Formats: sequence, C-alpha cells, structure tokens
Amino acid sequence: DLIPTMSTVQLTTTIASRPSRAAFTARRAAYAPSVPVRSVSVASSAGRESGAPGDSSGTWLPKLTKKKPGAVEAWKPPALTLTYFNIQGVGEKVRLALALGGIPFEDERVAPGDWPALKPNTPYGQLPILTIAGGLPMGQSDAMLRYVGRLASDHNGVPLYPRGSELEIDEAMGLVADLAADWSVPVGVGIVPTKYGYSDTFKGSDEHAEVVRAVRERWMKEKFPVFMRYVAGRVGSDGCIVRQSSLVAATPTIADCALIPILTRLACGAVDHVPADCMAPFPEVTAYMERFNALPAVASYYQQLGGSTKPAPAESK
Repeated sequence: DLIPTMSTVQLTTTIASRPSRAAFTARRAAYAPSVPVRSVSVASSAGRESGAPGDSSGTWLPKLTKKKPGAVEAWKPPALTLTYFNIQGVGEKVRLALALGGIPFEDERVAPGDWPALKPNTPYGQLPILTIAGGLPMGQSDAMLRYVGRLASDHNGVPLYPRGSELEIDEAMGLVADLAADWSVPVGVGIVPTKYGYSDTFKGSDEHAEVVRAVRERWMKEKFPVFMRYVAGRVGSDGCIVRQSSLVAATPTIADCALIPILTRLACGAVDHVPADCMAPFPEVTAYMERFNALPAVASYYQQLGGSTKPAPAESK
C-alpha cells in the first residue's frame, strides 16, 4: 500500500536500507554466545521409508543404500533458522508448522537483553525472522507460515497448505487474523498503553489497572463468545478449522497452527481478567485443542520443551 505513494528515490532508499547478509551475520555473531539455539528434531511423515505419518522412530531422510538409474534423490530441506523470543507469541505458529511438516530447524530464542543489538539488522525491526540456507533474514510470520506449509505439502507429503485448497485455508486464516487483531487491543492496553493515547506515566497506575480490567472483561463478554462460536461451528466434534472437502479426511493445516497458540493463551489461566475456565461453554473448542496437542509431532515438539503447551508467564499478562 505504501509503494504507489513513494517516489523512485524513496523506494530505492527503502530497499537499500534492508540489512545485508554480511551485516546481519556480523551482528548475530556479536550476541550469539548468549542466545540459545536448539535443533528441533521432527517426527517422520508420509512417504518416508521410516513408516506412517507421525512415526517418530524414523530418521529425517530415507537412507538410500543404492541409487538406481534414473532414480530421484530424496528431498533435502533447506537449512532453516527461526529467530524469535523465548515465548509463544506470533512465532509459535511457525514452529508448530515446522514440527507438523517434519522439517528440522534451528530454534533460536533471543533474550530481551540481546534484542537491541539484533533489532537494527532485522528487515522490519521486529521478530520473528526466518533465515533460509544462510541467506538474508525474512520477516512477516504469516509469510513464513505459508512458506513452511508449502514446503511440507509439496516436498514432504504433509498437506499443511496443499495446492487446490488455498482458498479454504486462507479463509480460515482470515478468521484467525480477525480474532488476533481484535484480541490485540485488550492485550495492548495492558502492555503498551501509550499506543492507545495514554501518557508515559499511565502504565502501572491504579487507573491503568482499572482500564485494563474494564476493557478485557468487556471483550470476554461481548467478543470472545462470538469468535468461539465461529471456531466451534467449523471444528465440530472431530474436525479441524478448515473444511477440506477435497481431501479424504480433515487434517491439520497452517490455519490450525495459527489458531492454536491464540486459544492456548486465552485458556492458560494466567492472563489477567481472562478466566481459566473461559472455554467451558465451548466443549468443541476444548476438544479441538486437545486433539491438536495430542498429534504425535506436536506432542514430541512440546516434550522437547519440557512437556507444557502453556505460554511463558512473561507473555500471559
């Protein structure tokens, strides 16, 4: 939307301001010693020699002992590094898609104290970023999610974003985006009240606490039930958020990966003025969350993190 209003000089300057690969690598090297990087192992997926979908006993790639004339080599995924804070936030959907898609990645988690050194060399001054095969870091979490979904669908036999179902999946993604945008206001008023016109001294005051309480309680009363009815109507008793009529059975897609972290945060019991039993009136949604988290690839991912699907306390207020 900005490009039509930019002059050629402005546009050139904007593009040129993107950090170079060398600059990003140098800046990352400066803070890297204090940043934990975890190699995430993944369960095998359909089409591999190791067995059925979700079989975590197999290796990442089939072991080809002999190469027959004309045989096609197994797909080798690009080296991926997902850089984000040590929270779920908007990065968790990408992590879940990578885990479900059976795509190994480096899970780089940035400590708050290291963020100022990295920020100037990110594309848009924010995280997450995805580095592909050592190239320039890419921003925008929804773009990353679709990229990972297409990798899994086209190359790994896991239909997270299969061709021919983009409309249905993107429709569901739109619903998730509406929920996230609406919920961001009650969250933002608590975390960054200056964004909504309040003074620098407002945060932490008694008046601030009262505003947060009023805004969140009203949202939970008026907006939360509306969105949960939408979700419940789509997932039914045993489905996913996308109605995949073109597939034999409903399977998780990138839309589920985007939705689950939001529902998890709402139901975690640690967000001020959001009751821990808020999902009680919506048993279909609760059952949907349980089904998703019980998927072998998802369960294995969270087991590596210590077994809990709940967000960190720091992001729950």
